[in-house]
Amino acid sequence: MNNVNKHTVDYIKHLRSNGRFAFTEDDLYKSVNKPKKNIRKDIDRLRDKRVIKNIRRGFYTIIPDEYSNSISKTEKYQKREFDNKLF
Repeated sequence: MNNVNKHTVDYIKHLRSNGRFAFTEDDLYKSVNKPKKNIRKDIDRLRDKRVIKNIRRGFYTIIPDEYSNSISKTEKYQKREFDNKLF
């Protein structure tokens, strides 16, 4: 990518607006003007928020909003069912 983004989230928004739902770490390092250490922290934060999913080492997919919400609801349901079976 030729344009350099200031923030990792901006890069992901740019990809989504262009119809792409996957990227590599190398693409991210080239496109975001930050140290690699800070980009790794951004990646971890975005994974925790269920914005991206690590498919394999160095390759990520962007989770559309409608699916990120349903994933969290499913996980909550599974946890509740598991807790009910314990007690």
